[in-house]
Amino acid sequence: MDSMDLNSELLGECPEIANSKLENDKLKYRICILKQVCNVFTVMAETLKKNGSVLMPMCPTGVLYDLLEVITVQLDQQGVAMDTPVYFISPVAESSIAFSNICPEWLSDKKQNMAYFPEEPFTHAYVFESLHGALCHQLKSPCILFTGHPSLRFGEAVRFLELWGNNPRNAVIITDPDYPLKDVYGPYQNLAIRAFFYPIDTRLDYSQLNPSIMPDL
Repeated sequence: MDSMDLNSELLGECPEIANSKLENDKLKYRICILKQVCNVFTVMAETLKKNGSVLMPMCPTGVLYDLLEVITVQLDQQGVAMDTPVYFISPVAESSIAFSNICPEWLSDKKQNMAYFPEEPFTHAYVFESLHGALCHQLKSPCILFTGHPSLRFGEAVRFLELWGNNPRNAVIITDPDYPLKDVYGPYQNLAIRAFFYPIDTRLDYSQLNPSIMPDL
């Protein structure tokens, strides 16, 4: 689940890291991810400072939890108010976080250790199944909202594009590499909301497979 194990110290050094000429493939791979994450947080900070809200259409997977873990620290470093609300809306939000708590072997060492304490391994306050009910009365703007689906064809992301789409201060950020903005944003091109695509791909490619795991390839 903690696929990137994002580190605030590394994120703080993004410009220096991105410009270095490292030859190690593993470090290059990590630098590429961190550069995209830096781009995401930069857009978030700029949007919130303009009193706009940020829509993050994502699947409830490891990348989402990595971003949730460091979002408060990163935005604070960029001068964004600490009381900016962050919402996660998904039918499986609560169960996916609970699953991560009972399967700590997939987490980083730090999160594995936290799984044995009463506190939650992941930083979050409230999760919601849908826009209806309690959230209707609790949603505050400007805010950051994580919800599905990155295809922008179903899920609460469609609803929020309709709600926020006419405000140029708002932003929608796609990070799923399987859903490039040019392929999914067609129906929304006339909206005033600003759209960005910063793919964060934590999957291994063929060259990164360990020969000991797949010796016949």
